[in-house]
Amino acid sequence: MTEPWWHPARHADRRPVLLARPRTQSSIRIWLADQGFTEVDTAALQISPGNEAHLHG
Repeated sequence: MTEPWWHPARHADRRPVLLARPRTQSSIRIWLADQGFTEVDTAALQISPGNEAHLHG
């Protein structure tokens, strides 16, 4: 029988990628900061009145 979806053994093959991703992001952020760039967070949601008319069209 296979392990449940949340069992660590099912994700063992992804572990190297999951560990490398934050290191890569950190390296890129450090490089960009050294180049004088500023990191900003863009809005995920934005008020956009008037779109309701197109939702049921």
